[in-house]
Amino acid sequence: MLFACVGMLALSPVQANAKNSKWYQTRNVNFEISLPDQKRDQWLVGPLLGFPLMVLGPSQNGFRPTLSFTPELTPTNKTFDMNVVEQQIGFYKNGRTNYVKNRNGTIKEFFAPSKIPNNNNLAIYAMGYNYTLDNLNIIERSLRFVCDGYVVMAMARYYPEHHPDAEKQLNDVLSELKCRKKTKRSNK
Repeated sequence: MLFACVGMLALSPVQANAKNSKWYQTRNVNFEISLPDQKRDQWLVGPLLGFPLMVLGPSQNGFRPTLSFTPELTPTNKTFDMNVVEQQIGFYKNGRTNYVKNRNGTIKEFFAPSKIPNNNNLAIYAMGYNYTLDNLNIIERSLRFVCDGYVVMAMARYYPEHHPDAEKQLNDVLSELKCRKKTKRSNK
């Protein structure tokens, strides 16, 4: 069993059921996370660094691919489709470009909005960048979707030289992702 500690925070090792998934609670939304079979015991899932839920892939050379989830605190009747996401491109590009520029990094590529396949009818939309900071090549994707009336903001980030399979592994997690509004009677 694998444990990780960051400061005073401890993440739980992944203990999956027969279908290799487990429900995780956040304040308003619960997520069912299914992890890839390869190196499953090296994945960590739990709240970390202020994120209500973070999925950390296997470590290589001290780096882990990450996928974080942050549901909004207030329910909404918003929906997302490609038109809504495309309207956010300018705002997103400005923010990420300034982030990289202010850290003396270099933008290598912009990933236009796309819909991530999901087997549980979640409409997950992503856009992102490939950039360098401190001589590290980073791929980062910003994701948005609605779960039972709550907008969920998510971020996938990895270092392709250290994790050549990360894109596929993180997309596999997203393709099986389930979520639902937390109820007072149920942990799911």
